[in-house]
Amino acid sequence: MINRILFSLFLCAFATISLAQVATVVDYTINENGQVELTVNSTEDNYYILQVRNNVSEEFDLSVSMTLGEENQTVITEALRNYPQAHYQVLEYSKSDPADTDNDGIDDITEYSNIPINNPLNAA
Repeated sequence: MINRILFSLFLCAFATISLAQVATVVDYTINENGQVELTVNSTEDNYYILQVRNNVSEEFDLSVSMTLGEENQTVITEALRNYPQAHYQVLEYSKSDPADTDNDGIDDITEYSNIPINNPLNAA
């Protein structure tokens, strides 16, 4: 029984992860306010989740922003702190098949459309 539960949890986690594709960062800059700006090739059909890690030996586990894609390229700003580029990862998701980044049962696009009532990065 426990094995079935663990396997089900694994499948749910894998299904969520498999929706994302790591987007290649084509430009990394620090703006006049000291914020990191990451540019990725993009389309209007996708949205992008910026993840950060405090140490390059750690996994990416902190999602800090969500940005709707623009045609050709999208600039994603990290408002909190400017780490070196190796501390960032951008995940690309389809708007037509959105993920639930914060695992609260509401997909990211629905939550993004209802900010400030909902937040796609915070289940609270």
